[in-house]
Amino acid sequence: MAQARRLLVVGVLLASACAGAVMSRVLIPPAHAAVSQRWEHLCFSDGLYPNAEVAEKALNDAGKEGWELAATAGSNGQIFCMKRPAP
Repeated sequence: MAQARRLLVVGVLLASACAGAVMSRVLIPPAHAAVSQRWEHLCFSDGLYPNAEVAEKALNDAGKEGWELAATAGSNGQIFCMKRPAP
């Protein structure tokens, strides 16, 4: 009796797992990345600006236009590279 009950429980659990796997394919469509995101890029040097406050204002103004800082580089002077989704 106990053996039959264990087999029944295992069978029900296995059937539930299989049903869940099948239903997840039916109810949740797979994601497709058919269209990749395209970006615009903007790079400028802090050497273009007389001080850090002016460079900061330029970065903030670019941020208001949808640009986000993506990378910085440089040793003596900094280069700021920004990106935003292409139209």
